[in-house]
Amino acid sequence: IILYPCPQEELMSSALVAPEWWNKAVKWIENNDDNGFVHPSISVVDRKLVINNDIEKDTILMRIPNRCIPSVNYIIHNNPIFGKKLGKCIENEPYYNQEQDLFIALFLAYQFENNTEEKSDTCDFRPYLGTLALSPSSLLSLPRQWSEDELSVLKGSTLLDRIQKSKIGIKNDYETISQAWKKMMNNDDDAGVTSSDFPSFAAFDTMLAVVMSRAFARMGSSSKNNNDEDIAMLPLIDLCNHYRGEKKKNASSLRNEDDSVSLTSNDVLQSGTEIRITYGAKGNSQLLFNYGF
Repeated sequence: IILYPCPQEELMSSALVAPEWWNKAVKWIENNDDNGFVHPSISVVDRKLVINNDIEKDTILMRIPNRCIPSVNYIIHNNPIFGKKLGKCIENEPYYNQEQDLFIALFLAYQFENNTEEKSDTCDFRPYLGTLALSPSSLLSLPRQWSEDELSVLKGSTLLDRIQKSKIGIKNDYETISQAWKKMMNNDDDAGVTSSDFPSFAAFDTMLAVVMSRAFARMGSSSKNNNDEDIAMLPLIDLCNHYRGEKKKNASSLRNEDDSVSLTSNDVLQSGTEIRITYGAKGNSQLLFNYGF
């Protein structure tokens, strides 16, 4: 991730009251670990992260503790009731989508639909779900969720074919895992969960869109074979908007030795500056397919 100042946008937030979902998420992050931290000079304006007091270069803007980072390894090791069993359902099958994407999407969908407290409070990501603005209008920007009329503008393009295959692949992946879950529940008398606990397709489809557009590569827990390709969701950091500017190599996100993730400024950020990250050098079709713009 590379962080750029955007001083031309006069985004001032000092007079605004922070939304409740932001306050809850910040409290969750800072209370989950002694090192959890969100810089007090960060505010939210129209879901943009904005600096309301000047910040020096190389300042830590956020430090997200491992307990607040949804990743495959963390969930499997800390949620034996649903997470570990879900991992067994997904493994060793060919899928259209990446197994990590499917696993995280299904677990978040499970928590989205399950309003009861988890028996293990080390794996409760509902404060994170509250930051996602899960309204229909906010999630219909990915092309695979467009109507047929909207997709007609892509007629004749290779992207349209990819979108159609994606829609079929997502449905097939869900059905395969759902059937494996039902089979496991039928053979497990002491599961702690039931067939009905499996997320609905609507919730899964929504969360898969979230994962595909927000997940960060090489940020998952390093406990599993030191796999640097493990993906993870990074609460609050994923609110930063994309900006592709001049080539700068000083990455400003870092997975620390304790598996927390820090976001650090790589320049002086003046009051009113929006925090923006880059998703990397991607083509227009890739940006549209994965991020909806």
